[in-house]
Amino acid sequence: MWTTSAPARTKRRRGLAAIAAVALLGLAPAAPATAAGDPRPTIAPPEPLGAVPVAVDDALAPVGARRARLRGIGDIPGFSGRVYRTPAGEPVGFYVSPSYRPDDALSQAYVDRLGALVHGTEISTMAVYVLTPEELEIVCPGAVACYSPGDREILILGETAADGTPIVEALVHEYGHHVAASRTNDPFPGGAGDWGTKRWATLEDVCARSRAGTAFPGDEGEHYAQNPGEAFADAYRILNGGNTADWQYDATFFPDPPALEAIRADVLQPLTTPSVVRDVRGRFAKRDGATRTVATIDLPLDGGVRVDLRTSGRLRATASVIDVTDGEVLARTSGGSAEGLICGTRRVDVAIQRRGTAAGGYAIRVTAP
Repeated sequence: MWTTSAPARTKRRRGLAAIAAVALLGLAPAAPATAAGDPRPTIAPPEPLGAVPVAVDDALAPVGARRARLRGIGDIPGFSGRVYRTPAGEPVGFYVSPSYRPDDALSQAYVDRLGALVHGTEISTMAVYVLTPEELEIVCPGAVACYSPGDREILILGETAADGTPIVEALVHEYGHHVAASRTNDPFPGGAGDWGTKRWATLEDVCARSRAGTAFPGDEGEHYAQNPGEAFADAYRILNGGNTADWQYDATFFPDPPALEAIRADVLQPLTTPSVVRDVRGRFAKRDGATRTVATIDLPLDGGVRVDLRTSGRLRATASVIDVTDGEVLARTSGGSAEGLICGTRRVDVAIQRRGTAAGGYAIRVTAP
């Protein structure tokens, strides 16, 4: 992810530079800071969240393009730092460019700030790298912070950005992207990184809105303000106390209390795999009618729905999951399994239709988020 000011988004089509170009800015092995007269500055201390209005813009790199620029930052020699521990004992890698004078206490303060966020085990699956504005410009042009989902690296500035964006506000926005990258929102393309986490995206009707052309998952260009992945990351920042004054995304994404609670639940109680929401067994006698509704189910979350059908005897039948509101068939199988999509539907009927007049038993299983 690229956190940029709006004018900097015009730089998104720049030619790519090899990561080795960072060495041009002096990212070579640095001598340890020994003398009190070391001229290098230290990184700025972490400021309080919420003190300054901010608008944290991102631009998503095409796969294999800008993401490649981030790869290997941690392998460039000269970075100071190590794996620190949050107050709860969670390991977090925090590394500082050799352009800054090492300060173990300041690095620990940033890790402590991360530990104070609403978070889960994903906190120990990423690392933070601190660069100067000139260095970050080489890796993430026009950015005040960026995140590589492929490498699980957050890159931040060691000083307040030229546009006034505080370091911590940008850091927490990028950590929101890391949270999303660490959650699932199957089967939507781009997953939670583009759509937001499952409960939040359902509450915000991201699927139905994307179909209607009012939300654009993964769009870092013309429809940036309607990109739910960006809105999620900034809503996560607000959940943790970030300033709300300069909300720059579609107003319908502005996080109200239910949206913030949905994010909190997605962070603290992440959904992993779909669950069985209903098992239905029954039997057709020869004299029975051809079709019956065997269950009505409330489905609280958008995502994939699967229906499995097994029959016994000579029964031949078709099982369907049907939207109660408009009668749309979401999934249908005549044996085995079939998959469909829940997109704004909150209640479905499960129906079975016999083909022919033979008697026999059936077992239907419906699986959904």
